[in-house]
Amino acid sequence: AYFGTNSTPGERGFLKVGDQLKAAVLHTWTDESSFYGSSILGTSDGTMLEVSDDGLRRWNGKEWESAGSHSGSDTDRRRLLKARSYIPLIERGARTVFLDAELGDLLGLTKSEKGYDLRLFTTAKGRVPAAIFDAIADRDGYLLAATASGLVRFNPESGERQVIPVPNATEEFKTIARDSAGRIWTAGDLLYVSFDEGKHWSVVRMPMLSPTYIKRIREVSPGTVAIALHDRGVVFVKLQK
Repeated sequence: AYFGTNSTPGERGFLKVGDQLKAAVLHTWTDESSFYGSSILGTSDGTMLEVSDDGLRRWNGKEWESAGSHSGSDTDRRRLLKARSYIPLIERGARTVFLDAELGDLLGLTKSEKGYDLRLFTTAKGRVPAAIFDAIADRDGYLLAATASGLVRFNPESGERQVIPVPNATEEFKTIARDSAGRIWTAGDLLYVSFDEGKHWSVVRMPMLSPTYIKRIREVSPGTVAIALHDRGVVFVKLQK
């Protein structure tokens, strides 16, 4: 994990969180730049990249060094950058697809002998979903995405886009997940689950749900779904067979 103080200059660093949430600081440094001017991206091979308007820098274990170019999301749209901006979704060859969790864009990170290149994800064979609230890797190489215009399955290789019917037209659905049994989960004001790819939805009654809080759904182990309710905590739901 990356951490930093809200000051300039300020302390920045990496720490490792192990069993029972015990944390050990791996390295710290003093950064003269603004804490909110860059974000950290972790690649599948363990490389830590700093993403800023000036490009990409790689952490070599002792210091930051130039590592490539960045021409991704429009920084003018950013209100407050966070270290946890870039979430890896799927890897295809030398390119990894990330979700810019703050701006809702899909980004493609390509690795070559010259370094890394991070830019808006594009495909010549189909449209790329935009205004994404949440996305996860789905089966058969697809992505599941909850967007401002609805729920979709998207294939980053072929560009194919499949619309998933939403539970109703009155809520805005901010999260989506699929459990190990193949069910799709989504949440707006309420929590919903579908056994048939969104053709029919059932409401999961939970008294602690509120229409005013951001939600995230993930299956944390087979048969157990976790629902994060922003600052109201996390609820674990045991699924019946």
